[in-house]
Amino acid sequence: MKIFFPVTVLLILTLALSAEEQQRSISVTGEACVRVTPTAMKITFGMETRDENIQMAHALNITLYKRFLQVCEDASIDMGHIQTNRIQMEPNYDNYRDLIVDHYRAYRTVIVTVTDLSQLEIFLLDALTAGVTHIHDISAIPPDLRKNKDAARAAAIVAAQEKATALATALHMEIGAPIQINEQQQHWSYASGWNNHRSYNQNTMIQGNTQTPSHDLAIGQIGINATIHVTFSLHPSPKKE
Repeated sequence: MKIFFPVTVLLILTLALSAEEQQRSISVTGEACVRVTPTAMKITFGMETRDENIQMAHALNITLYKRFLQVCEDASIDMGHIQTNRIQMEPNYDNYRDLIVDHYRAYRTVIVTVTDLSQLEIFLLDALTAGVTHIHDISAIPPDLRKNKDAARAAAIVAAQEKATALATALHMEIGAPIQINEQQQHWSYASGWNNHRSYNQNTMIQGNTQTPSHDLAIGQIGINATIHVTFSLHPSPKKE
C-alpha cells in the first residue's frame, strides 16, 4: 500500500488541477441597438359616449364610429387595417350604495394601422375633430423586423466577445470557446408625444390654431435592441519566450 500512496496523491492533485482549469470562465453581456425608420404606425383610438338612456348612449357611439370610419376612408386607409378591439357598455352610478344610475357609458377601442406616414398628423387631427375621445397609444412598426433583429443580435454577440477579450487581456488571460449563450428578450422602443391625449385637449389646440397641419411630421427612428449573455472559457495567455 505504501508503494502506491505517492502515485495516488499525484493522481488526485492532477485531477484537481484539471478540474480547476475547466472551471475557469468569464461571463459578459453584449448589447446592441439597430436604428431604423418605421414604415407604419399602429394607433389605438377610444370612442366614448354618454347618455341617461342606454339605448341612446349606444346609438351615439355607433354614430361616432361611423364618422370615424368616414375619416379613415377619406385618408385612404384600407379596411383590413381597421380593427375593433373592445366594445363596452356600463352604468355610472350617482349613488353606489343605492345603485342610483347617473348615466350610461358606451365605449369602444379601434386599432388602425397607418402606412402613409406623411398623412399621419392630419389623420389624427381629423379623427379628433370627428369626435374621437381618446388616443391611447401610437406604436411604430419597423421594416424587415426579422432582418433587423438578426442584425442586432449579431452586433450584440460581437460586443460581448470584444468585452470578454478586453477583460481577459487585462488579466493576462485569453478567452476560448463559448460555453453558454443566452438571449434576453428583445424589444424596440419608440417615444410618441400623442399617447393618452384626450380630445378636449386636442380640440383646444385646433380651435386656437387654424393653420393647416404640417405634412413634415418628424417620425424619428425605432431602436431595435438586443442583449446577449455569453460565458467563455478562460485560459492563461501563452508565455512569451
